[in-house]
Amino acid sequence: RRIQDVKMLKPASKVNIDLELFGGLVAVAATLLLLLKALRHFDDSWDGTAYHLVLSAFRAHLLTLDDFKPIPNYVAFYHAFPRLLDTIRGYTWRITGSILILQTFNLLAIGALLAFWKRRYGLSVRWTLIAVLTVPLIQIGSTTLYVDTFANCFFTIALSALAAAFIERRPLDRFETVAAFAGLAIAANTKPQFVELGIAALLLL
Repeated sequence: RRIQDVKMLKPASKVNIDLELFGGLVAVAATLLLLLKALRHFDDSWDGTAYHLVLSAFRAHLLTLDDFKPIPNYVAFYHAFPRLLDTIRGYTWRITGSILILQTFNLLAIGALLAFWKRRYGLSVRWTLIAVLTVPLIQIGSTTLYVDTFANCFFTIALSALAAAFIERRPLDRFETVAAFAGLAIAANTKPQFVELGIAALLLL
């Protein structure tokens, strides 16, 4: 009887292994294709070229007022827009000499979110990556100069920690607390809308 049970389980086990292998191959292929797109195709969509790239150049002193005379709107953006990501991308541009590498930062943010989910909740990286990339806006924004995906991923880290603690009716543990504060700080210093949302999330902490 036991031998028969084992024989019956083998096909299901093989299917499970094949499914995991398939998921891994899809995740790796998707990652490589997005990296290739980011590093070979310049994104000329509006926000990236209209002001994010310009702000990065000013933050890293690649452009000065002697090189480029901004209109009043740019001056307002320069003083009001959070500086973190534009500054990091600006100096990355200055050090590497490449604009295209700036388009990988959103992919790095997606990786940070998946790493948090894996580290804290044991979620499969391959399946969560596939799930995340099925959202068209995330997939499109992952290889652009837009800051939305970057900020959203780090804010989602904080939301994930808060949601898990709320559902399980417990306080945040040390790792969740550090990750939540880091996520909120990065999001709020990347996109202005997250300043208000970050304050609200801090009150929940």
